[in-house]
Amino acid sequence: MSQLSSIIERIFPKLEHHLISARLPYSVEDYSKRIVTGTVFITSVFTFFSFMVLGILIGFLTFFASLVGSFWFFGNYPKATIKKREKSINRNILFAGRYLLIKLESGAPLFLSMIGVSKSYGEAGKAFNDIVQDINFGASIDGAIDKAIKYNPCKNLTRILWELSNSIKTGTDITKSLNAILEQISSEYIIEIEKYGRKLNSLVLFYLVMAIIFPSLGLTMFVVISSFINVQIPGFMFYVVGAMLVSIQLFFISLFKAARPAVNL
Repeated sequence: MSQLSSIIERIFPKLEHHLISARLPYSVEDYSKRIVTGTVFITSVFTFFSFMVLGILIGFLTFFASLVGSFWFFGNYPKATIKKREKSINRNILFAGRYLLIKLESGAPLFLSMIGVSKSYGEAGKAFNDIVQDINFGASIDGAIDKAIKYNPCKNLTRILWELSNSIKTGTDITKSLNAILEQISSEYIIEIEKYGRKLNSLVLFYLVMAIIFPSLGLTMFVVISSFINVQIPGFMFYVVGAMLVSIQLFFISLFKAARPAVNL
């Protein structure tokens, strides 16, 4: 199995780093087993049904497509988890940073301040909780922060942690630089929201045309034309049209969610 793990590591050279950054509780060897198991299962299921329903030729094509696709999916799943975690951290990092700043300005020690942040603020709090846990297990404060910087997927959190690390190593006051960073992050979030507002106008127009006007006019014209030429519409067509309309609505819901910036002010 170690040979298989080394092969998968050559295909996905940053797999170990991605697993830690995604906070997935697997070693490279364990996750390699999961990649192989998932790939074999998905490929077997799709290939079996293709052979049974679509024939030998399509079955072979399905075998190769599902083999490559499922292997790529499971191998890159940690990257997708990292992206999701980055968005989750961005939603609360500004509030977490402001809480940390208030605690430091009130004279609380850095470690106790990070403990306070770790008890809330969603994924951002979990990132600070990882630092707190490393310190509790014997790591130095700057060493735990440097480790978090290495495996942290959010650049805004990285900027905050860099300031904390530099402050510990140089002995400088952290509050002024941390306040400046938080103001800069807040300004960037405002810009992202303004961009989203401009993008939302075009998305709404696209939605009105493709999901409301076009289906309504299309169905009306289809019914009128079919009545003139005396064409019988099969009953299952209404289910097909309904499924298409639901699919269009789900597509636009996912599109709006994807376009929304992962920020809170």
